[in-house]
Amino acid sequence: MRNKLAEDVLDSEMLNLMLAYKDSLGEKGSELDGAIEFLKNTSKLISVYRDKRPVHVLEDQRLKDLKEIQAWFNDWKTHSYGSKVKPGKGSEKMSEQCMEDLQSTIIGFLQLCCTISHEISGWSVVPAMINSDPIENHFCQQRGKFNGLNTNPTALQYQRNANSVIIGQSALSKKSNTGGISSKCQNFKHSIKQLDSTNSRKRRVSEQSQSTQPLKVIRM
Repeated sequence: MRNKLAEDVLDSEMLNLMLAYKDSLGEKGSELDGAIEFLKNTSKLISVYRDKRPVHVLEDQRLKDLKEIQAWFNDWKTHSYGSKVKPGKGSEKMSEQCMEDLQSTIIGFLQLCCTISHEISGWSVVPAMINSDPIENHFCQQRGKFNGLNTNPTALQYQRNANSVIIGQSALSKKSNTGGISSKCQNFKHSIKQLDSTNSRKRRVSEQSQSTQPLKVIRM
């Protein structure tokens, strides 16, 4: 899933802003070296997934950049978890969930390119069109079943739930912000026309107004 707010605060523009802020601090700017190194990797990661040029060889430089970014985050995780200093709430660098999402984003795209290259000749993958919305929607449905009203779904309930996601979603999600093509699957629409109560009420009033019967006036 793509998050525009996360992209805006971690892209190359934020990196340039942080570099300018470091220069304005003078000697105290060295305190921002860690944040700048972090933004260098995140901005490179975002630039790869914003790129609309297709990847058609496994030796593409963008794939190499992703591997380097993954290695940097792994080293950071090893160093932070191996530190003897007990991190406080303000000094905690990154949550385990966020780290897993980054790893999933990088590893998933690398494995996708590797798998397609072995199965399809003349393959190509556009990084800007990759989105995990259909997969996440599927797991959200299943989590809703488990943690929702029914904590013990039957096989039939699970099947209907999974089919609703499979039929209603496609590899190009129309709810994503990647500009992908909307899904070809359309919702079922019945052909029964419902009577509009407002229009019918107006029609009855107009029919009564056109009537030629005289009005009866009752005196009190």
